[in-house]
Amino acid sequence: MKKEEQYIIKTIYALIDENSQETKGGESIVLDGIEKRSFQTSPRKLLERDWDPATWLLMVKDPRLIGINLEVDDDSQGNWYEVDFIVEPSEHANAELYFLKANEETIPSPVRIISAKKINNQKIIQKLRSFSRLSGSPRTSKNQVQILIDNAMIGIQKRMLVVYDVGQANWHALVDVDNCPNTPPPVHLFFDFGVPTGWNYSTQPSPPIDPLGSKYVNQEAPVILSHWDMDHWAGAALGQPLYGSRGLVINWDPRAVASRTWLVPNQGRFQSGQKITPTAWRLALALHRHRNLLIWPSLMTRVQSISGDWVVKCTPSGTVPRNNNNTGLALFIAQHDSEFSSDYILAPSDAEYVSVYAHMTAISRINHLVASHHGGALKVPTAIPIASSGCSKLAFSHGAKYGHPAPSAINSHYGHRWRSQFETINRSPRPAGAVGSIGLGGGISCAHISLCQNCTAAIHTCPSS
Repeated sequence: MKKEEQYIIKTIYALIDENSQETKGGESIVLDGIEKRSFQTSPRKLLERDWDPATWLLMVKDPRLIGINLEVDDDSQGNWYEVDFIVEPSEHANAELYFLKANEETIPSPVRIISAKKINNQKIIQKLRSFSRLSGSPRTSKNQVQILIDNAMIGIQKRMLVVYDVGQANWHALVDVDNCPNTPPPVHLFFDFGVPTGWNYSTQPSPPIDPLGSKYVNQEAPVILSHWDMDHWAGAALGQPLYGSRGLVINWDPRAVASRTWLVPNQGRFQSGQKITPTAWRLALALHRHRNLLIWPSLMTRVQSISGDWVVKCTPSGTVPRNNNNTGLALFIAQHDSEFSSDYILAPSDAEYVSVYAHMTAISRINHLVASHHGGALKVPTAIPIASSGCSKLAFSHGAKYGHPAPSAINSHYGHRWRSQFETINRSPRPAGAVGSIGLGGGISCAHISLCQNCTAAIHTCPSS
């Protein structure tokens, strides 16, 4: 009897998750797949009925060991693979289960991948691609998107974008600081909803902040999701890092999915946009179950709120890769309290600036900025917007891993007049623990003078700089 016959062989249909990381010995990948049996009994369309796909996340430290060479096969991140594997405590393991939340006490679960073959069956491919288009959802109109944003902006007097210190992930909140420092600022809108996943989970502050744990969060404050990488939506998941017989166990936080609408990017025409993986399908299903899923219309490039804010569709060009980072959504927040009526706060998430500005060439005055992709190196640094004043503030949101912020990014931003630079890793005392959240805007006369540093009403989610 072959050794693998002593264990149950499982088969998944998997995409390579784009949120890969550099490790010693090569570039690791995470295979995000739906169990073959679950797929075979699935509905015709993803959102046609209420069901929960059985999904697995497998981290492979060196994909060449399973026949995947990212350097040779440039399109491998867009390929679907049929992967046979067994979960076994073996010295022959070539992968491990990838947990949404892992810490020092998490014991790795070895996996042996027996084979990984590119799927060529067009019937299977077409259905997988259909699911990644989130098929079965009602069509969203531009008017619906505009109403969502307009309603979120009602009543805001002084706008501040809080760049939460969530380690190697992305989660921002638009808050109203009009009544600061008497009371903490209420949250009107979230941009991204991320916490670090896998072994990056420990890059959060200790204890981690809970952006939903305050009474000052509007229970219906919507979420704009920039793109479908896990570290931008995993804050919606509750529970411990568990796997069962049907794969990854996810308990969705009702505060995240039950009452607030999510505006999410789409896969695009001809699969030219987001690579939406099977585990992300489960979030879409949870939101759809509560009628809280709005999918960005495929042909819409941008939308403006009644108060002047913009949500834009990112579009890459030239040497910039067409991946999740560069085909999602970016947010321009109008600063009504600025000296200039055309000043904005820009939150590009992981998109290159040249992708953000594909449909927004008219906006030139950026007063505050969140650095693209945690401060990673840029393909087109010349596209960095110029800081509009000497008080403009730049935020690097990262977890002090993988060389972020890159020296080239620091220097390139400095060359575009971003002289006042802050990093979320630089943590200061706050109620319940030290955090490094950064506040951008809010009517502060100069970025060098922080309204937040000496505030006696501050809570754990308030910015420290």
